[in-house]
Amino acid sequence: MSDQAFITYFGTVLCRTGNGSFFHCLIEEAFVPWIYTASRNILVVGNPEDEQTHLMAETGMYLSAQPGGSIDFVKNYDGWEMFRPVSMEEIHSRKSMRFRIIEKNRAFRIPRVIHQVGNSKNIPESFLDNVSRIRDVNPGWDYIYWSEKERHDFIYTYYGWDVLNAYLRINPRYGAARADFFRYLCIYQCGGVYMDMKSRNEIPFDNLIRDDDEYLLSQWNNGPGRQFSGFGLGPEINYIPGGEYQQWHVIATSGHPFLENVITSILARIKNYDEPMYTVGRLGVLRVTGPYVYSASIFPILNEHKHRFFDAEQSGLLYSCVTNHTNTFGRHYSQEFTPVVL
Repeated sequence: MSDQAFITYFGTVLCRTGNGSFFHCLIEEAFVPWIYTASRNILVVGNPEDEQTHLMAETGMYLSAQPGGSIDFVKNYDGWEMFRPVSMEEIHSRKSMRFRIIEKNRAFRIPRVIHQVGNSKNIPESFLDNVSRIRDVNPGWDYIYWSEKERHDFIYTYYGWDVLNAYLRINPRYGAARADFFRYLCIYQCGGVYMDMKSRNEIPFDNLIRDDDEYLLSQWNNGPGRQFSGFGLGPEINYIPGGEYQQWHVIATSGHPFLENVITSILARIKNYDEPMYTVGRLGVLRVTGPYVYSASIFPILNEHKHRFFDAEQSGLLYSCVTNHTNTFGRHYSQEFTPVVL
């Protein structure tokens, strides 16, 4: 059994991080060294030939695959506690068939350009002051606003029809999810700084970004009593110390491997979107295109590629200048009950 992996009720593969935390994800996005194979600490219960295998920990509790990718331990077993053993050869075969984007030429310096996106042809009036302040505090930097049509043209030009088709499969009612996906595609191709329309920096980027920086990562100040207490601590990424990596800003060189991995994972989740697994509304966005998949794609390869952590808030980045989200944006995607992917 040692050369066998385990497929969950959701069709995902069981994984275990280096610190012993279990989770599950699509085979296409799994980090091979973390794919779990049977060990003496977990008892395989049932007949694998009948595909009724269950996994029991030393505590006597059964492993239970939860929607989104987390693993719970429960006293009794039923559907979510069922695992199907498969050979690692099958795992490698399926991973080899995953969609691969065109690898971009990698730069080693972050260009002085700021990217923001919106649905209208021009910068929305409600954000003109915010954009003006961004440009004033960053003299000498280029600024690009990407409308919906310009995003379509960009994706088709640099990534082709298959990636554009995946982008268009994202339900247009989830504009935030489309903006998520585009920011990764944009910075992977162009490099620079992406910020949400509601965000800005109040200290020049020239004071933050060093000549040798290639990727900047930040996490929420989410401890008890802090400004963002509880932010970014979803159960499916509880194996990441400190919680999710913020992606309301993406600051990187073009061609960075972190973004290649993020894009590949999102393409897999769009292709295999399953409502019981990823759900809808806010959680659906977090899981399919947002900070959960972003963080889960970067963490396994974190130590393989150059990056630097910084504190976004202390470095002058403002998460939101919006006081009333509904008045500014209208209906929030957290209120949606339609599928994230069509």
